[in-house]
Amino acid sequence: MPALFGRSGPVPVKTRLRSGGTSLARVDRGGGGPPPQVSDDMLDAVLAADFVLASDYGRGLLRDERLRSVLTRVPVVWDPQPRGQPTPGARLVTPNLPEATAFSGTADAERPPCGRGGRRRPWS
Repeated sequence: MPALFGRSGPVPVKTRLRSGGTSLARVDRGGGGPPPQVSDDMLDAVLAADFVLASDYGRGLLRDERLRSVLTRVPVVWDPQPRGQPTPGARLVTPNLPEATAFSGTADAERPPCGRGGRRRPWS
């Protein structure tokens, strides 16, 4: 279960409606207001973790320099968002095609054909 440091109220929930392995829609709810502030307890929990899934939906928590520094010391799976930059040394980065294109700096004309490179595969 994810740690909810400094949170009160609802957390962001992203519900994907799927049929036959295809995402049809996403329903977002909760998570209003600013992200929690990075605390010493949060940093200690990150350092004690076996791994960290870093995904804040571009809300800004992962821009905190103290947190970014600690994330370089543990295995990280980075789920980027348009406003987020992976920490150096991330073990796995999971961009979709537009995010991969933006991070790589390639123009749309240089993108690989659909189905190759930088495209998420749906979970079964």
